Amino acid sequence: MKTAIQRGTANRSGHDPRTAALRILDQVFTGNDPSQLLLDKTLTETKLVPSDKSLCTELVYGYLRNRIRLTWNLEQLLRNPDGLPGEMLLALGLASYEIAHLRIPPHASVNWAVTRIRNRFGKGLAGVANGVLRSFVRSMKGYADETRYIDALGREEGLAILYSIPGWVAKLWLDEYGEERARAYMKASSCPAFPAIRINAAVEDAVTVRIDLMTKGQRENKASLPIGPWGIAFPSGLPFAARKLEREGRLSFQAAAVQELLQETEMPSWPSPVWDACAGRGGKTAAMLERGLSVSVSSDIATARIQALPDELTRLGFAENKHPVVLEADAANVSDHPVFATKFATVLLDVPCSGLGTLARRPEIRYRRIEADIAGFVATQDSLLDSAARHVRDDGQIVYVTCTLNPAENEERILAFLNRVSCFVLEKEWTTASDSSWNEFLYAAVLRKKCQ
Repeated sequence: MKTAIQRGTANRSGHDPRTAALRILDQVFTGNDPSQLLLDKTLTETKLVPSDKSLCTELVYGYLRNRIRLTWNLEQLLRNPDGLPGEMLLALGLASYEIAHLRIPPHASVNWAVTRIRNRFGKGLAGVANGVLRSFVRSMKGYADETRYIDALGREEGLAILYSIPGWVAKLWLDEYGEERARAYMKASSCPAFPAIRINAAVEDAVTVRIDLMTKGQRENKASLPIGPWGIAFPSGLPFAARKLEREGRLSFQAAAVQELLQETEMPSWPSPVWDACAGRGGKTAAMLERGLSVSVSSDIATARIQALPDELTRLGFAENKHPVVLEADAANVSDHPVFATKFATVLLDVPCSGLGTLARRPEIRYRRIEADIAGFVATQDSLLDSAARHVRDDGQIVYVTCTLNPAENEERILAFLNRVSCFVLEKEWTTASDSSWNEFLYAAVLRKKCQ
């Protein structure tokens, strides 16, 4: 069922980036779709000019990354926040994000929110909004003061509010990693993740494409950071040429942290054939094929995700006889399918997880994940590891990957597996460094099967 924001005739977002952001955020909080999917759909369908599309994007991601902190500060200025319409609170939140984090004149943010609230809810609540936002403008020194949060709430809760991290996640990180690393994770999670690309190493002019893209980036004042031999991150945004090169199959968009993980686990030298057991849309399958690995099977339990893989490989120039067998399948239970009659040299397990290492890129996880979810992920991870063990040949390997910062899903799962399943040894264990530039954190373990 659509909410009032999604239905109202006063909510047309075709030419207004703030209203478009408001509607996207309402859908984030009332549905299950990822913010990226909702944003991409809106930007495709609306008539926003490029600069307004950029503002809409910044408002959506920025507000989601900072909502906990913004909400706490606004609640200090409101007498009865629970009694106000949800749409009004969301408009106040967007305006306060602009005031605190963007180089937009505060009066412009205040005027937009007050006008919208007046049109939707009348003069009385418009007056409340005006007073609250003007008080918020005057409170910017306190908004930025770490000691204010800690003095008011204690160290653990104060840091959680300061960095807009759910309280249970802040406690987990402080308990498991200590304050220095936990602070680094919190700070990074409240920042944007850098856009990054992976050059298609299989195209003949791959070296030229890489050099040309970095050169064009420099001309556009887009600083670049190399990731291995074929990856580039652009902290200040992608060069204009990147989209055209993507359409031509010369590059793909892939998170910098993912590319670093593949380098650290020595992906180009993984023994083949490979089963990409939780392939999603196939970003890692494509990366392996580009580096000359033989991927014989790519599977995923999500139909829409795995069905996109053949088109992606075709875009990158791979003939059909180079494509893996693509299956919609639960990797924990695949024994009856004929392609699994022969065992694999490498099984890549990018397992479902709590996603706590990706709060910068997928900020809505803050509001959708709860501590009670962890037990379900752990059970799934154990079943996937056990399945991989049955389908990897002697002297083959399992590469276990998560995108979370949680020992229960990372180191403890590997230790439990080694204690439960014979013949395996841990060859390498790796986590993205806490001071990484990428603002995302992944975990990997390489397990070798040695039964002799």
